[in-house]
Amino acid sequence: MKGFNISVTPSKLEFKAKNEKLSYKLVIEGPRKIEEDVIFGYLSWVDSDAKRVVKSPIAVTSSSWRSCAGLSFKIRIILEREKESLPPSLFQLQNLTKLLLIANDIFGSIPPEVGNCVSLIRLRLVNNRISGEIPKGIGLLKNLSFLDLSENHIGGTLPAEIGNCNELQMLNLSNNTLRGTLPSSLSSLTRLEVLDLSVNQFVGEIPSGFGKLSSLNRLILNKNSLFRAILSSLGHCLSLQLLDLSSNALSGMIPVELFDIEDLCSEQIIHS
Repeated sequence: MKGFNISVTPSKLEFKAKNEKLSYKLVIEGPRKIEEDVIFGYLSWVDSDAKRVVKSPIAVTSSSWRSCAGLSFKIRIILEREKESLPPSLFQLQNLTKLLLIANDIFGSIPPEVGNCVSLIRLRLVNNRISGEIPKGIGLLKNLSFLDLSENHIGGTLPAEIGNCNELQMLNLSNNTLRGTLPSSLSSLTRLEVLDLSVNQFVGEIPSGFGKLSSLNRLILNKNSLFRAILSSLGHCLSLQLLDLSSNALSGMIPVELFDIEDLCSEQIIHS
């Protein structure tokens, strides 16, 4: 974190048993005034053979820093060996705009408190071991434009509340174990440019309202269990450049309306 002095005591943690809990003290010192709304970084713990890294997020908001008058303050954090999860307190940062935790070996589920981060614009938790379900509180993130939860173990159904995220431009939930039907509320995401729900366990039809997604340029639904015919209304998605519906149980011919899309050629329509 540029401009701040950070010290940790102790500098080394020795775990002697699985699930043992140890704590450390974090001291942050910096200027009396910061310009940014949020400054964030992370503290990395590396095991003795350098094969495993645990990253603990650190964030300083301008409001909390003002309340501390620029003085150093202490945070006591508990780590539990072999069980690194997303702490609910992380989602109390209402000024947080970006949270990117990629390939961090994070366990557990996404806390329902995620809906408290009302300023979030980008949320990427890619390639972790996150399980559980997507909380309904995700629909409270009205400023969210980029949501990527791909390559995890997230199950359950996709909550209809996702349709309340009207600013979404990119939604990637691929490579999980999501099931059930695709919620019709996805049709409300008219700013959506990329929708990737591939490699899940979705069933049923492609919602008829998908034809309203006029900004969509990539629709990737391969490797699910979707069935029935491909919707001719997808021909209204005039920005479409890639359509991948392979490895489903769809029937019938490719609608001729799709061939009228200027930037979508037959090689970019993947259907089997």
